[in-house]
Amino acid sequence: MAGADMHRVGDDEHVPGIAAAHGHRNYLHVWAHPGNAALRQLRTRPSILCGGDTLYVPPVAPDSVDKPTDQRHRFTIQRAPLALRVAVYRRFGATLQGCPARLVLEPTLRALPLDADGGIEAGIEPGGTTAALHLDPPAPATAAGVETLPRAFGLHIGRLDPVDTPSGQMQRLRNLGYFQHPAHDPRADDLRSAVEEFQCDQALAVDGVPGPTTRAALERAHGC
Repeated sequence: MAGADMHRVGDDEHVPGIAAAHGHRNYLHVWAHPGNAALRQLRTRPSILCGGDTLYVPPVAPDSVDKPTDQRHRFTIQRAPLALRVAVYRRFGATLQGCPARLVLEPTLRALPLDADGGIEAGIEPGGTTAALHLDPPAPATAAGVETLPRAFGLHIGRLDPVDTPSGQMQRLRNLGYFQHPAHDPRADDLRSAVEEFQCDQALAVDGVPGPTTRAALERAHGC
């Protein structure tokens, strides 16, 4: 098709960002295109792709309307909303409800307390790739063994692989506290150990294998 593009997805890319880079104001026009039917079956979320996937990007179709030239007109651009939600927990699942938080999304800063689920949410631009979450938790007790919290977290928007890939499983396990090392190149024994701990906490059969039941539980626990 003239003007179309078969885009090979990079490791940190997602549909909203790719669509915006090609001039589309609404990424759903790209995601819902028949040319991406096979990709939609493989990846159920436009925000979570895998490096090497192929996305069909149709040409941008110009809009036109007929209006009289002797009047003023207001036009509204329709864009699909896009939001970043982050949830923060202490160990063993305790939330940080009400903790003062600042979510920095260049060039804006949102100052909001964490909600009852320990989360904060803000609208983002489709081309955004990084953000930072700053917390101001109450001063921890000084007794030995009491957990302390880091006060700032760097966030990589779009850098989450599908849950059916080893890297995507390790990323989620790492975000949930089951693994403390970089997740881009997990070793098989590290992944198995983390999966076993997760399965034990979720009252699943403990075999260290991230099968369909474990992957579904991992998505629920992680939120995506």
